[in-house]
Formats: sequence, C-alpha cells, structure tokens
Amino acid sequence: MPRPIPNFKSPPSVILAFTKPDCELIKRELALKKVSSFFLANFWRQGDMALCGPVLGAPQAAIVLEHLKSAGAQRILAYGWAGALNENIPLGSLFLPNEALSLEGTSQFYGDYFFPSKDLFGWLYHEFVTQGIFLGEGRVVSTDALYKENKEFCDKYSDIAQVVDMETSAIFCVGKALGLSVVSLLLVSDRVCPDFQKYPFKKLLKVTQNLIPIFRSFFF
Repeated sequence: MPRPIPNFKSPPSVILAFTKPDCELIKRELALKKVSSFFLANFWRQGDMALCGPVLGAPQAAIVLEHLKSAGAQRILAYGWAGALNENIPLGSLFLPNEALSLEGTSQFYGDYFFPSKDLFGWLYHEFVTQGIFLGEGRVVSTDALYKENKEFCDKYSDIAQVVDMETSAIFCVGKALGLSVVSLLLVSDRVCPDFQKYPFKKLLKVTQNLIPIFRSFFF
C-alpha cells in the first residue's frame, strides 16, 4: 500500500493524545479547531499548534504517525495513560519512558528501536525539573492484550518495567523509522499489581489541565 496522502497540512510540532477525554480538554484549552478526521482519529489545529487523537493501541498509533509524517509533522509529543506495575509508582503521577519493551505486533514491521528522541526527551525532562513537578522515569512495556494484564503478566514483567501501556513502543519504533522526533509522557491512571486500583477520573483530568503550560511551550 502506498504512503498516505492526507487532506490536511500539519505544523512541525504535534501533540498526540491517546485518550478522548484528554483530546477534548487539550483542544479546548488551546482553542484548536478540527480540520480533519482519519482512521477514527481527529486532527485539530490553530496556527503552529496542533493536536491529534485519540488512538488506541500500536496499529492505530502507527497509522496516525504515517499520516502526520506525510502531512508535514516533525516532532511528536505523545501523551497517554498507563498502569503501574508496582507500588512504588504513585497513582496520578507522571512517567517519562526512557525505553520501551515491545509486546505488540506492529513495531516488528518498522525496526527494533525503542527509545525516545534525545532532544525531545531532554527538553521535556528539563521542563518538569524547572517547574518543580515530580516525574518518574524508566521503562514501559507496551502490549496489545489489555485484559491479559493480570498476575501472570505482573510476575513476568514487573521486575523489568515500571508501567504498562499499549502504544509507546510503537511510537518510538515507528517514529524512528519515519524520521520523526518523538517522546512519550504517561499519566499513571491505575495500578495493575499487586492489586488493581484506579485513580479518580476527575483527578486525571486535573493533572492534564495542569500540563497545559508545558503543552503550550512545546510549540514555541
């Protein structure tokens, strides 16, 4: 299949939000206007600011990155939710993956690079340090099987990764293959083990609300 030919133009920098609630909040706070939809994702833009999402899982993340690259994007700040794999990761905290372990099936078609871009990782880390915001750092394991994040999964992976999601390994790998600078920022929405716990939804949105100044600075 040929590379996509999008019906929209993208500025160099794009926030890729995985969840619909975060998409709605970010596009409202940044006063973005919807300009396109493709593969169940939307694209909003206002000048040099742009947002795309939601995406669910590695296949859709790869499709969206292909479209964004073809539309002119160069830098991607991915933002989504993740589950903690141990009790040391606080619910509602932010986590910056410096490496991803891939258990999803999409990345194998793009390569085996599972790290964020050094430039964006350094910039984002510095932003949090400057603002005095607590930020965890470490490895994320990305999987296709949401309902297999169980005790057996935790026993196998909790010693080698701190959080689990469904997109980051593909974001890193596909981004590298396409020549995009990418970084992933994860909000710990629940704890998978030792016992399942969820962080209140309204508090999750409050965390995202507090990130708006950092999101703005990403574009300028």
